[in-house]
Amino acid sequence: MVDIAAAAPPEQEFFDVHCHVFSLAHVPKNKFFQDHLDQHGADSLADLLRDHFGYQGLSLFVRTAARSTEQIFLALQEHYRQAHPRFGWRFVPLMVDLATLVEPTSDPRATLYEDQLEDLLRLKLRYPALVFPFLAVDPRKRAIARTIHDDDGNPLIDRGTPLLDVVRQHVGNGRWLHGIKVYPTFGFEIYDDGLDAIFGHCQDAGIPVTMHCGRDGALAPTAVLFLDAVERLPQHLMRWSDASNPDRAARVLNKFPRLRFNFAHFGGEAQMREFIQRRGHGGDIRDNWVYKIANLLRHIEYPNVYTDISGSLFASADYATWTATIGSDFSEIKHKILYGSDFFLSTLYSTNPFVYDEIRRSLFYDVPGDHPPFSAGDVIQLARDNARAFLFG
Repeated sequence: MVDIAAAAPPEQEFFDVHCHVFSLAHVPKNKFFQDHLDQHGADSLADLLRDHFGYQGLSLFVRTAARSTEQIFLALQEHYRQAHPRFGWRFVPLMVDLATLVEPTSDPRATLYEDQLEDLLRLKLRYPALVFPFLAVDPRKRAIARTIHDDDGNPLIDRGTPLLDVVRQHVGNGRWLHGIKVYPTFGFEIYDDGLDAIFGHCQDAGIPVTMHCGRDGALAPTAVLFLDAVERLPQHLMRWSDASNPDRAARVLNKFPRLRFNFAHFGGEAQMREFIQRRGHGGDIRDNWVYKIANLLRHIEYPNVYTDISGSLFASADYATWTATIGSDFSEIKHKILYGSDFFLSTLYSTNPFVYDEIRRSLFYDVPGDHPPFSAGDVIQLARDNARAFLFG
């Protein structure tokens, strides 16, 4: 078996700390869409979603996700290689357990989590120096539902292993899984007592934690695929849209102040737009998530708190204003900001799965003006130095 610990990245490598490589096989689907997929294939399903239902973003999502985890990863890697031939990029694929939104009424659906985890572990074993996967953690997920195997059929994690034991045994620097991802908007509280033992271990072992920090994320755009989810979505969002509020996460940081913790998406695109607009017109920004996250990053009692910029601006072309805002308003906490692309979930909000190419150009290279908010040194800081601090301490 590959020596994971020996495959550490060299100092000059850059990191996309927030991306996804799960496949359509890991996404729950209602009978109508599953039957169509089985009978006609992914391209036909994508056409149906676009032409009949009008779901352009979801159509692109299906086309991208129709490939295997490895194929999706290789497409991402090749794109970075072509776009930035002078850089060596490393990737942090985060699990997204969409099956938690669906009642596990059948064995295949009940093991979608294990299917995704198995593919991710196999990817890590094939590319140990390139990928640093994060395990999805949910207090409702108690144990592994089926044995997970490597490519040769050797068991990696046994059926029935408690999730806490998975974290203790297999998550951390030099292990199969590098960190954990929590997605409270899927239906739980970030401060749930069931997560205390995991967060405590992560704090003690220096394991990084990324929390989705947005009001819906992948829920609304993908719900049409799920069993009964379209009908239940409004009620779900009403109940859980505030679950990722930074104020709630602050309760975790109060209990575990040394936890290495990343607020993904810098609060999300809607909150970022609101922050820019209110700030520009002198409005009250104290209830804005971007403002709250920035304050937590400044908090001296929480020295290991970060935020990543993935998903904080998808639809607008005004990247210069966005980067200028980050460069001016958050200059003193720039060492706490991470680069992430949110590939390929970007397809749900943009016609281009590589929409962050445009953001990278604005953020890293072509900001107009005599004094761009992000210099070449800042690029190294966000995508290399800050990332290494978050991932490796």
